[in-house]
Amino acid sequence: MNIPYPPEHYYQNQGMVPKTGLVECVTTSVVIVMNMVKDRLAHDLDKPAIPDIGVEEYAAKLDGMHLSGLNYRFPSDFPLVPFRGWMLPVLQAPIALKQFARELEHKYGCSFKLKQTSGNTLGDISQNLHDGNFVMVHGLWPVTDPKEFLYKFGGGPHTMVPVDVDSQADKVILLNPAEPDPSIIDPDNPATYPAPRLDNMSTQDFLDFWGRKSLLNLYTRPFTMTVVIPDT
Repeated sequence: MNIPYPPEHYYQNQGMVPKTGLVECVTTSVVIVMNMVKDRLAHDLDKPAIPDIGVEEYAAKLDGMHLSGLNYRFPSDFPLVPFRGWMLPVLQAPIALKQFARELEHKYGCSFKLKQTSGNTLGDISQNLHDGNFVMVHGLWPVTDPKEFLYKFGGGPHTMVPVDVDSQADKVILLNPAEPDPSIIDPDNPATYPAPRLDNMSTQDFLDFWGRKSLLNLYTRPFTMTVVIPDT
């Protein structure tokens, strides 16, 4: 991936965001990738890196934009409570990343391109990582109770950042912002923040997660990934 630190250095947990942490997987994954790409550009250009971005400070920054922040994420005080804290991976995450690309262009004189596609394969993830790109994957966890709304939706939506595909070990290695359980984290107490970590999923479990179809494709289409392609 050609980054100056081990991938686990970039780990953050969505539970670090006050009030809305349980739904902040897309926001957190976006911040993880932002930190990766800004370090990559600084390293390649031999320039000082801008400070790391914390997901809690990024969410607060977007909240401070009030309704104009709706382009990037539903504010934490959005009138419709179920939407609070959501960043939609198809509609809002690309806008947030493109805004960051403009900031990096101003800072470094170069930045990154963005590509989002569906119907991908594990090989597409592996090739992009091999090429030095950064990847976010969007999928759904299984929900088995027919009484649950998420059962009708197709599953529990989630976004993660894969860092390696280990075909020999039959697993995908990821930065998963929902591990450990975000509900055990007190955003006001850094002592509860988990240590940097990577998580593994078996290839089959990962493909099941990535390939589930959400209701009317409202989250993403099956096998969707967002790829950040550095200019360097």
